[in-house]
Amino acid sequence: MLPERISVKFFVSDGEVVEPAALIPLFHRWIREQRLPGLPIDVADYKHVPEGPGVLLMGHEADYAWDGRYHRPGLLYKHKREWPGDSLPERLRHALERASVALALVQEAPELHGVAFRADELEIAFPDRLHVPNTSETLAELREGVTAVLQAHYPDKDIVLTHVHTEARRPFTLNVSLVPIHQLVEA
Repeated sequence: MLPERISVKFFVSDGEVVEPAALIPLFHRWIREQRLPGLPIDVADYKHVPEGPGVLLMGHEADYAWDGRYHRPGLLYKHKREWPGDSLPERLRHALERASVALALVQEAPELHGVAFRADELEIAFPDRLHVPNTSETLAELREGVTAVLQAHYPDKDIVLTHVHTEARRPFTLNVSLVPIHQLVEA
């Protein structure tokens, strides 16, 4: 099972409010200053679309968005082509690394006044129903590989994966809980 598209979403901390309009000049600045790997192309404002991507920085290999779907605002990275590897671990590692670069850029952006993101949760989705169907069998097949990549990326955390949407028409999506290892020992 080799996905052609992988997305990673970091959620803002509870109580944090970010005006999506502030992302438009920020994303344009990232393009001008070549702050992102790959080839960013343009910025689009989709705030008027219910459950849409909000503000989107479209790129050749990947897109970046301020995403508010399901009333869970956050930074969404979606890799869609030109993968550096031919295995799920390589592709997921690549997507996590690129998403983490964007997260750091957002957190240091003066336009957003030090917005904070949740350190205990993120979302990984595979918007590729052809290669990664949204089934419990997919969860069984991917759980070990996804957990291993996340454990290497977050070595001080225990990884808990939850299959979010079970409807076949939705992409296979995992909620990732990152629990500090010492909390599990104390519990």
